[in-house]
Amino acid sequence: ARSKPQPMEATFTEEDGSKVKLSAGTGVVNQDTNRPVLEKCLWADGRAQNPSAPAQGAESRFEGRCPAGARLWFVDPDTLKPFSDDLGYSLFATYTLLRAPNLHQDFLGRNGERFTAVVVVEESGGSGTFVSVGIVSSEDSGKKGSNLETLGDRIAVTRLSYQDAVLTVDYLDRGDDQPMSAKPTVPRKARYSVRNGMLTKVAK
Repeated sequence: ARSKPQPMEATFTEEDGSKVKLSAGTGVVNQDTNRPVLEKCLWADGRAQNPSAPAQGAESRFEGRCPAGARLWFVDPDTLKPFSDDLGYSLFATYTLLRAPNLHQDFLGRNGERFTAVVVVEESGGSGTFVSVGIVSSEDSGKKGSNLETLGDRIAVTRLSYQDAVLTVDYLDRGDDQPMSAKPTVPRKARYSVRNGMLTKVAK
C-alpha cells in the first residue's frame, strides 16, 4: 500500500546489506549477526513497553525514554530477553533519525511518488559518529527506506534539496589536514540520483 512516507518507522539497508528498522526514529543492529534488535523498557516484574523517541538535544539516546522504574534494554526480537546484563553496547550499532526541520525534505519523484529525504546517525561503540542520508518512499505503508549512503564521520548536514531526480546534500566537513576533534567548517556537497526508491552517488 502507498501512503505518506513515515521516516520514523522506516526500514533502511546498510552498505553491508544489513537492515536498519527504525521505531520512533531509532534502531539497533547486532553487529555480530547483522540482525535488527529491539529496544524495550523493562520492569523488574517482567512488564515491557516500547520506549519513546529520543529527546532533541539529549546527551544520551537512553535519557528519559522510559517511565519511572523501567530501564531501557537491547532485547532479542524473538525472545524479548536482554542480550546481556550490561547492555553490551560494543556489540551493537545504534541509529538515530535526526529530526531538525532542515534535515527533512519532502519531494515528488518523476513518476509523482512521494518521498522524504532524511539524515541518520550511526554510533557503534567506537569514537566514530557516522552520518548518512537516505530516502523513504510511500510504499509499504510509507515505511520503505532506501539504502543508506554514508557522508562522513562527525560531519554536519546543513541542507537537503531535490531537483531533476537528484538529491543534493550540503554539509560541513573538516580539511584534509585537520584532526577529527576540529569543528566541521568546510562546505561540501554530495549528489545522489533517485531511481526506484534508491540512491546512487553522482560523480562530481
